[in-house]
Amino acid sequence: MEGMEAFYAVLLEKRELVPGAKEMLEDIQARGYAIGLISDVAWGLTSDFPMRDMKHYGLDEFFDDFVFSTDVGIRKPNPRIFKLAMFNIGAKAEESIYVGNNLQADIKGALGVGMTAVLKRSDFYEHDDAIVPSAKISTWDDFRDWLDERDRTSSHE
Repeated sequence: MEGMEAFYAVLLEKRELVPGAKEMLEDIQARGYAIGLISDVAWGLTSDFPMRDMKHYGLDEFFDDFVFSTDVGIRKPNPRIFKLAMFNIGAKAEESIYVGNNLQADIKGALGVGMTAVLKRSDFYEHDDAIVPSAKISTWDDFRDWLDERDRTSSHE
């Protein structure tokens, strides 16, 4: 494991929290939503490594559940990892929103189980006309605006 510690230390160099991420989580939590995390952990690492990040940045307190690929033996877009996450927080697909930055793993997987799938554009975004997200955002402020509109619309239905 010593080699993995050194490898992970390199991964952590110059890493910063995405601007607005913590505030966005605070807002979602204040709205009363349950928050879960589904993460494909780098091969060879245990979930202890990403949990260090979560704790370091003080993000762990916002999440009701964590599903890490290394703990469950499946990776996105496998539908079972999404279904497990929903089961763990007691959510139904039609009331769940998944935000991800990868069309193939995140958006395809979430849509495949009936979740609303929001694409957070990033430098890693790869276009694929066959996968159409429910919404696209560039910033966490965009997500907050989208969520406000969704909440307004659904409260009038």
